[in-house]
Amino acid sequence: MPVLLALLLAASNASAFTGGAGVNAAEFLSLRPGARALGMAEAYGPVAEGPDAMWWNPAGLTALERPEFSYTRTQYLRLMSYDFYAFAAPARWAGGDLGFSATIFQEDSLPVVDKTGTVLGSFRPHSEAFSFGWARELTRGGELSNRWDADRTWAMPGTVEARSVSDDPWSSGLSFGIAGKAIYQRYHTVRATAFAADLGFLWRPEFLRGLSFSSAARNLGSKIKFTNAEARLPAELSLGCAYDARHEEHHRFLPALEIHLPYYGRTSAGLGFEYSRHSRDTGTRLSWRVGYATTGSYDQSVLAGLTTGLGFQIARLSVDYGFAPVDALGDIYRMSLGWRF
Repeated sequence: MPVLLALLLAASNASAFTGGAGVNAAEFLSLRPGARALGMAEAYGPVAEGPDAMWWNPAGLTALERPEFSYTRTQYLRLMSYDFYAFAAPARWAGGDLGFSATIFQEDSLPVVDKTGTVLGSFRPHSEAFSFGWARELTRGGELSNRWDADRTWAMPGTVEARSVSDDPWSSGLSFGIAGKAIYQRYHTVRATAFAADLGFLWRPEFLRGLSFSSAARNLGSKIKFTNAEARLPAELSLGCAYDARHEEHHRFLPALEIHLPYYGRTSAGLGFEYSRHSRDTGTRLSWRVGYATTGSYDQSVLAGLTTGLGFQIARLSVDYGFAPVDALGDIYRMSLGWRF
């Protein structure tokens, strides 16, 4: 019920996010990590199960079974690069799951010229954000969650014992996550900083096993100031749902839908699908993904919303690739690597 209330409140206030007028700063915070997410049309808030949940929905950290690391590289127009690093791990001493992420956005070098047009040198604009998150199950199966009960044994820091989970990490329950972030931008001699927070809920109802609902608010924080000018961060609210359909533990079909409601700008949405096949004999998993995303832009062709991707996992290593055409802006290629410790 708490997450239903959160969803209803979010929906009732959606006009505040879709009707805002103005200009955002630190737009790199709106760029989304994860090749798997891109392949699914970025309908990933209710799906995020690993370190990438630090960006999409901190509550998704509760699906962790062991420490994990992920890295995403995205190239835009061959002029800008986006790198996202994330690490997350169960932490008994912290009463939940912990995560850390670093976002680095860089542009190609730009010339520095004086009033006469003389080139004095060059500079490379860059932006960074560093986040630290915490998540915890609030309820499980309709009951208040005791995270450290008998069916979940965890290793203390410094030990090599693995976490033992006898139940499905997608079992019913309500989870909450929060992440704080520090933001820094530099354009030649101009610097700016800001602080923000992300909040997320994830609800998997007991009476509809496999179904999940998500609600996340991103980039809620202070304004970012450049010299004498300041602007809001790109705050965003998202609502999503997904259905995890599994057959004999070898096949998994996962459709997902997420709606993005930015404080400034138009509403967008993504509908994505993932099919995975797991082989116990070889210890591998192959995944195929496809989706369609609306960007809220009226001058973009229908084909520009299509996305696709592939994923391969062997033992503890995972490799994912995502692709999306963006018309005159060029295509988006996203590669991700993951490792489970």
